[in-house]
Amino acid sequence: MTDLTPEVINALVRLMSDPTELDRLQPDELFAVLAAAKGGRKTLHDVTVRLNSAGYTFAQIGERVGAHESTVSRWAKPPKTSEETP
Repeated sequence: MTDLTPEVINALVRLMSDPTELDRLQPDELFAVLAAAKGGRKTLHDVTVRLNSAGYTFAQIGERVGAHESTVSRWAKPPKTSEETP
């Protein structure tokens, strides 16, 4: 997977913030975005846990990213693995 350099992070944030950006990408670029996004749930968990450990409440995290605090608290729960899903 591509290293999460500042340029890559900025590009991902831009794509997630404005889905019309996806219309400008070629199929190979869309596959690259899909590959980067497939671990999204685990990344949500990892980042949320780190921010919470740094002293941010779920409400504060949610306010910063535009999500309800209950959603953020769900992100903090470990994602289910494929072995746990029937």
